Amino acid sequence: MNADMRALQFDGTSIQTFFVEGPDFEWQFDSLDDWIQAPKSFDESFALVYAKDPAARLSFCLYNGKDFMPDLTPASIIQYLAAVRQDNPKEFILTTPLTKDMLSLPGTHFAGFSGQGVTYATTLPTLMLHHDWFLDLNGQYQLVVKLASPPALLSRLEPQLSFIFNRGATRKGLGVNHPPAPSPAPPTGTEKKASSSD
Repeated sequence: MNADMRALQFDGTSIQTFFVEGPDFEWQFDSLDDWIQAPKSFDESFALVYAKDPAARLSFCLYNGKDFMPDLTPASIIQYLAAVRQDNPKEFILTTPLTKDMLSLPGTHFAGFSGQGVTYATTLPTLMLHHDWFLDLNGQYQLVVKLASPPALLSRLEPQLSFIFNRGATRKGLGVNHPPAPSPAPPTGTEKKASSSD
C-alpha cells in the first residue's frame, strides 16, 4: 500500500488530489494539506506527519483478510487496546468508554466504507492523544488508520481528517462496479450517406 499526491485536471484547473493504492484497489481523496510523507515503521503500510508539527503522525496499516483481528468488533478492539496498554499500563488512559457487550464503537466513513474508532492517551515520554480507526474492506482486507497528536492540535486535525476520509472515493477494486465505458465512436468518414429522394 502506498500513497502520493497527484495533480488532476478539472475544467482547465489543476487540482491536487491524494491517491492511495492498495494491492488491487485505489482510493482518491481531497488533498491532505499540511501533511507530508514520512518513513514508515515496521507495522505501517505508509505514514504522514503534520508539516507544522511533525509530532502529529497519521499512519495506515493494511492487513489481508482477517490477519489483524478475527473480526472488527468492540470485543476484539478491547483486546487490541489491552495489547497497546501492556508495555506501559500506567502511561495509558482510555478516553472512549468501552464495554464488552457493545455492538459498535463510534462510527466513521472512509472512502465509502463504514468503520469504528476508539480514542486514548499515552503520557510517555510526553502526553499524546490517539484516535485509531478500524475498517473491514469487504472481507478482503482490514485497515487500521492511526492518528497520534499533541493535545493542542487534536481539535483541528480530527475534524479535518474525518471530513477528508468521508469524501474519499474508491476508484477501483474492493467490489466496486463501475459502469461500462461507452463504445468508441466509429472512425470518421465511415458513416453511410443517406440516400436522397427526388
